Amino acid sequence: MSIGIATMGVRVLINGTWYNSTDISTLYHEFTDALTEVLAENAVGPARRGRLARARAAVKKHPDYSEHEYFLAVETAFKQWEAMQNIGH
Repeated sequence: MSIGIATMGVRVLINGTWYNSTDISTLYHEFTDALTEVLAENAVGPARRGRLARARAAVKKHPDYSEHEYFLAVETAFKQWEAMQNIGH
């Protein structure tokens, strides 16, 4: 993860895309998608944990970070993963 300082706040580079500090909902979404991907890949092979680590760090370092929103993102990822498991059976 790359972090740079911009005139409007912190900028974070995730998967080749720069996000401004105002993009907290985008960062939560990226984290949720990355966690869902890791959960899904655990069943079939090695997970790409780098994306998850970068997304988590970006969310946690954001000035608008909220434990509540973070837990909702985790819960959403698990619900998405569970839905994927149910489709496969």
